[in-house]
Amino acid sequence: MATTCDDPQLQQASPPAGAMPAPSLSRRILSGSAWSIAGRIGSMGSLFVLNALLARTLDKPEYAAFLAASSLVPFLAMLATLGVPYTLVRALRADLRDSSRRFHVFWGALKLTLVGGVVTAVCLVASRGLFPAAEKWSLLRDWTWLVAAWAAQSAMCVVCANFLQGVDDFKMAALIGARSGGLAPNLLTLAIVAAAAAAGALTLPLLMTSQVASFAVTMVLAAAVIALACRPMDAAPAPGGQRRSPPASPDFSARWYFRESWPNLINQLIGVALVEMDLFWVACLAPENVVAEYGVVRNLRLLVTAPLLIGSVSLAPFVAELHSQGDMARLERMLRGTATLFALPSLAALAVLLAAPQAVIAVTFGPAFTHAATALAIISLGCIIFVITGNNGLALTMTGRHRDLMVCSLISLGLYLAISPPLVARYGVDGAAVAFAAQTVAANVLATLRVKQKLGVWTVPYGSRAALRSEWDQLRRRLNSDRRRA
Repeated sequence: MATTCDDPQLQQASPPAGAMPAPSLSRRILSGSAWSIAGRIGSMGSLFVLNALLARTLDKPEYAAFLAASSLVPFLAMLATLGVPYTLVRALRADLRDSSRRFHVFWGALKLTLVGGVVTAVCLVASRGLFPAAEKWSLLRDWTWLVAAWAAQSAMCVVCANFLQGVDDFKMAALIGARSGGLAPNLLTLAIVAAAAAAGALTLPLLMTSQVASFAVTMVLAAAVIALACRPMDAAPAPGGQRRSPPASPDFSARWYFRESWPNLINQLIGVALVEMDLFWVACLAPENVVAEYGVVRNLRLLVTAPLLIGSVSLAPFVAELHSQGDMARLERMLRGTATLFALPSLAALAVLLAAPQAVIAVTFGPAFTHAATALAIISLGCIIFVITGNNGLALTMTGRHRDLMVCSLISLGLYLAISPPLVARYGVDGAAVAFAAQTVAANVLATLRVKQKLGVWTVPYGSRAALRSEWDQLRRRLNSDRRRA
């Protein structure tokens, strides 16, 4: 459960004499978002270049083996973290200025992630005999321990990156870890692979060794940065010169982290099942032409959801921070303001997809898939509900209501599993789109109402021009004030 602070002296504490004033929340959000988005783009870009180089250097069976292993690593890393990252950020933001407690908070998360990484690695190595003899499974069958080490290291880097986000170091967080691998390990791997390819010495074992070595170097870098972040510093005194007392907090043991984090893992698994594995589920229910058409629709739906997915990468720490301070008014302004910002490009993309779905499909994937135009319109309508309901899941997770989110997720998963088989059987790709849109609407409406019920705030965009103008004027004044103080 999130730790709240009711001490007015703690909330009103001023910086020591001669210290630079802290930047405003708006500037911190903008800076964190800029670094996070830049890191995400750089990480994905380096991963794209790496895959392009491997596709040109390796033969097709070898490249297929790498793809099979690399597609499994993010899922294994997610299992290894056991839902810890969000809980770690929430614990750190309960008292951001107290650096003396940071290592204690981090150590419990690290221990649980180590246990999760070892268990995940052992299970993968024990299952190596289950992979067929085909060459596309050669890495998972013959070099399983390297894949296991890669997944465990990836999990550790994700936890380290979330620690750094929790202490406002978004620059190093973007460098060290992300779902797509982190900028530092991806660039290191790319450099090693490029050198090996130029020398004509690139092999699958060397490729996997370079991945493990790159993550090992990144973990050393992360350890050094975290050690600096955990150095004791003088806390800001309370008004009147009195020393502020730390807020009541749990013991942050591995047991406590597991108790708090397992619902996060369930939520992540359901998210993967609904967003990443829906194509596999449709493949189990429908013939090849329906699967191909749904794959096209599934890719194009990102045009609607991408603004929210990309723009929200740095919001989690600030949601936890404002909640720990009890500043629900600013929390609502942040959630609704960002939802408004992200909804604008999504609505523009929706308008294009609804106005000319056949043209969009023909231009991007070819005229052979234009039969899926109706499905594209249906799934886009469901995705816009995901966007305009804002960061409801993030609000529940970062305020200690992750069990409420788990209930909403389980309901939407049950709905999808119940309605998708008959809809796909009767209506093909259109039925698959209806099933996905229905569970998306159900999950997000339930989560949004739960946020309002539990926290008393809305996560939806502002609906009036006056409210938009007022929020823009406040943001501009805060940024101008920061600029004058600097």
